[in-house]
Parts: sequence; C-alpha cells; structure tokens
Amino acid sequence: MLFDEVDKSLDIEKTWLLYDKILPALVGQFGVQIIIISHNPLVLTEKIMNHPAYNIISINQEYTDNMKSMLKGVSF
Repeated sequence: MLFDEVDKSLDIEKTWLLYDKILPALVGQFGVQIIIISHNPLVLTEKIMNHPAYNIISINQEYTDNMKSMLKGVSF
C-alpha cells in the first residue's frame, strides 16, 4: 500500500491514532507493507520511531535529528 501524505489533513489526535493504532493493525492483520511519504514531524516521536511496524527513512538527516530532539519526550 502506498500513501502520499495520508496524514496531511488530520489533526494531531487523528494523526496519532493513524500511526499508533490503525497502520500497525493493518500490518498485523493483513501482513501488508505500507509505504508512506509524510512531512509530519509527529512521525519522529519516540513511540512511532521505535515501533516495530515502522522503518523510517529520512531524506534530510539534519532535519530529522532536529525534529527528534525537539519532540523528545512528546507522547499522546
């Protein structure tokens, strides 16, 4: 499954629900591979970054490192 900015129009709560519950459930239930292009910094929170369902690839490592630093300790 390929999604381009699937979280673009979602509020913070819905974005968190998508990445924390919905997408991992799809992977677990159907064994699908999901590829998402996102510019949402919430993807870089520790809980999402460390989730076993995700392999996050960054195009700009400096930006990623800055966002991870800013979001350290953020949870929903």
